[in-house]
Amino acid sequence: MKKEIFSKMVTYHELEDQAAVVATHLMNQLTDHPHFCLFLSGQLGTGKTTFCQYLLRQFGLSHQIPVASPTFTFVSSYDLEWGTIAHMDLYRLDGSHDIHTFSLDHSPVSGYLIEWPERLDAALTESLQLQNPFSLVMEHIDSPLTSPDKRKWQFSQSIS
Repeated sequence: MKKEIFSKMVTYHELEDQAAVVATHLMNQLTDHPHFCLFLSGQLGTGKTTFCQYLLRQFGLSHQIPVASPTFTFVSSYDLEWGTIAHMDLYRLDGSHDIHTFSLDHSPVSGYLIEWPERLDAALTESLQLQNPFSLVMEHIDSPLTSPDKRKWQFSQSIS
């Protein structure tokens, strides 16, 4: 079952402001659970990685530390004062990879940001202990020629 938190129209220029809203929901999850998980879904170019950059800054990541898409490495980890965030991009995942492909060291992870979560399989989901994930679905709503930066967002949480 999914609990909708919000559904709204967002422009590309509002990603930073919306990161603060989402960060609050994710941090509240840490009061009752050992970690949070945010699934980010949407077509190419909807701003998933850019949103993760803003979200990591909201969590306290220094502007001196670059945040790049982990498309080719599958995962990037960021150590913050209060925990470690794993940013995963599963776009290139093709089923031939197993959990050992992901270079998550064995330190506890406080949060997962997972782009292209529809490519997760049951074994990886279980090994990462992903429970009650939040989901952010981003989709273009107009032609890129008429409104290139308008997106529809749906932010929700799965409740078991």
